[in-house]
Amino acid sequence: MSQGFEVDTGELREHAGTLNGVQGQSAEAVDAGHEVTPGGWDNAYGVICQSFPQLLRPTAERGIDALQRVTDGLANHVQQVGAAADAYDKLDEQIAGQFREILRDLDRIRDGRAGGH
Repeated sequence: MSQGFEVDTGELREHAGTLNGVQGQSAEAVDAGHEVTPGGWDNAYGVICQSFPQLLRPTAERGIDALQRVTDGLANHVQQVGAAADAYDKLDEQIAGQFREILRDLDRIRDGRAGGH
């Protein structure tokens, strides 16, 4: 038989908040990457080294795209962790409600027997 487990939904929500903060920083980095690239590449290294930015651009764009995927993944995880906490709370309340109902039924049975003695 399983030993069971406990889930602290407050900690899950706290973790989702931490992930949300990291996601915000990641989104900020993506925004910064987009700010640097348009037009900035052409003038970043002066006239003599104008071809250098063209060599770097594909690598930088892949990096920005990868960081965007990380940002999107983090946003998805924030949502999923929050939804998991909500689901645990909902299930816990449903089970508690079932136990309360069982206790009421047992009280009625007990009270019915007590009145019959």
